Amino acid sequence: MATINTSTISTTTLIHFPQYYLRFQIIQDVLAKISFPYLFSIAFLGLITNTSTIILLSKNNITKSLKTKWILIALGMYH
Repeated sequence: MATINTSTISTTTLIHFPQYYLRFQIIQDVLAKISFPYLFSIAFLGLITNTSTIILLSKNNITKSLKTKWILIALGMYH
Protein backbone atom coordinates (compact mmCIF):
# COMPACT_ATOMS: atom_id res chain seq x y z
CA MET A 1 0.00 0.00 0.00
CA ALA A 2 1.18 3.49 -0.84
CA THR A 3 1.38 6.07 1.86
CA ILE A 4 0.54 9.72 1.22
CA ASN A 5 2.40 12.41 3.03
CA THR A 6 -0.30 14.89 4.00
CA SER A 7 2.16 17.64 4.90
CA THR A 8 2.94 18.26 1.18
CA ILE A 9 -0.69 18.67 0.16
CA SER A 10 -1.60 22.34 0.13
CA THR A 11 -5.07 23.61 0.68
CA THR A 12 -6.65 25.64 -2.10
CA THR A 13 -8.11 28.99 -1.30
CA LEU A 14 -11.25 30.12 -3.03
CA ILE A 15 -11.08 33.45 -4.81
CA HIS A 16 -14.31 35.39 -4.80
CA PHE A 17 -14.73 37.50 -7.91
CA PRO A 18 -17.00 40.54 -8.05
CA GLN A 19 -20.55 40.02 -9.20
CA TYR A 20 -20.09 41.24 -12.79
CA TYR A 21 -16.56 39.90 -13.35
CA LEU A 22 -17.52 37.29 -15.95
CA ARG A 23 -19.66 39.74 -17.91
CA PHE A 24 -16.79 42.21 -18.12
CA GLN A 25 -14.44 39.43 -19.14
CA ILE A 26 -16.76 38.47 -22.02
CA ILE A 27 -16.96 42.12 -23.13
CA GLN A 28 -13.17 42.40 -22.96
CA ASP A 29 -12.78 39.26 -25.11
CA VAL A 30 -15.17 40.64 -27.75
CA LEU A 31 -13.40 44.01 -27.83
CA ALA A 32 -10.01 42.31 -28.13
CA LYS A 33 -11.26 40.37 -31.16
CA ILE A 34 -12.57 43.45 -33.00
CA SER A 35 -9.79 45.88 -32.08
CA PHE A 36 -7.47 45.01 -35.00
CA PRO A 37 -10.14 45.31 -37.73
CA TYR A 38 -11.40 48.52 -36.12
CA LEU A 39 -7.94 50.09 -36.07
CA PHE A 40 -7.29 48.96 -39.64
CA SER A 41 -10.55 50.50 -40.86
CA ILE A 42 -9.86 53.80 -39.06
CA ALA A 43 -6.37 53.97 -40.55
CA PHE A 44 -7.67 53.15 -44.03
CA LEU A 45 -10.43 55.75 -43.77
CA GLY A 46 -7.93 58.36 -42.59
CA LEU A 47 -5.60 57.57 -45.47
CA ILE A 48 -8.41 58.01 -48.01
CA THR A 49 -9.75 61.24 -46.52
CA ASN A 50 -6.32 62.85 -46.08
CA THR A 51 -5.33 61.91 -49.63
CA SER A 52 -8.54 63.35 -51.04
CA THR A 53 -8.05 66.53 -48.98
CA ILE A 54 -4.55 66.99 -50.37
CA ILE A 55 -5.72 66.40 -53.94
CA LEU A 56 -8.74 68.72 -53.70
CA LEU A 57 -6.83 71.54 -52.04
CA SER A 58 -3.93 71.36 -54.45
CA LYS A 59 -6.11 71.44 -57.61
CA ASN A 60 -9.07 73.70 -56.80
CA ASN A 61 -9.24 77.22 -55.52
CA ILE A 62 -11.39 76.32 -52.48
CA THR A 63 -9.76 78.57 -49.90
CA LYS A 64 -9.30 82.31 -50.38
CA SER A 65 -6.04 82.48 -48.49
CA LEU A 66 -2.99 80.73 -49.89
CA LYS A 67 -1.57 80.42 -46.38
CA THR A 68 -4.67 78.56 -45.17
CA LYS A 69 -4.56 76.28 -48.17
CA TRP A 70 -0.98 75.20 -47.50
CA ILE A 71 -1.64 74.78 -43.80
CA LEU A 72 -4.52 72.40 -44.56
CA ILE A 73 -2.40 70.49 -47.07
CA ALA A 74 0.36 70.16 -44.45
CA LEU A 75 -2.16 68.86 -41.91
CA GLY A 76 -3.44 66.33 -44.44
CA MET A 77 0.12 65.12 -45.02
CA TYR A 78 0.94 64.99 -41.30
CA HIS A 79 -1.97 62.83 -40.22
